[in-house]
Amino acid sequence: MTKHILRAALLLLSSSCSSSSHWSVQHQHTGNADFNSSKLSYYAPDKVNGIDLEILSQEQSMRIYLNVHSRRIPAFKGNPQEALIKITVEDQVFELIGARHQGGQRLLLPESILGILISQLKEGKSIFIELEGYSGIIHGEQFAKKFQKIAHPPAFESPFHLPF
Repeated sequence: MTKHILRAALLLLSSSCSSSSHWSVQHQHTGNADFNSSKLSYYAPDKVNGIDLEILSQEQSMRIYLNVHSRRIPAFKGNPQEALIKITVEDQVFELIGARHQGGQRLLLPESILGILISQLKEGKSIFIELEGYSGIIHGEQFAKKFQKIAHPPAFESPFHLPF
């Protein structure tokens, strides 16, 4: 009986301490500052139809990728290197062509939208993204705090990662 109570207490404690944020930060240290990178990812709650957003920051550049998991994003007008992306931020709608990576489940967004998305997310606003067969909302809560971590990555990251 005591084992069951202890297990239930541990389960409640672990679930109450976990963050509800879909944002995650990772740093890659290579030993050469020119090749270090930081990644801020938003993992969609719906892994089948949702869209993950990934911001990759390196020494002199920043890129935004969209990732899907269940099937390929259709090519735009038969061009296997392009896909149509529709992004809605408040009352603005942007239709863009993204660079479709081999395999069709990863897209690179054009640089022209980078500043708009980052500024809107920093303000805590949500962004609605549509791809053919996929849609998702990227919530801006906690973005500014997490983005600060990739804008100013630590000089050294411990190779030991604790699960809490």
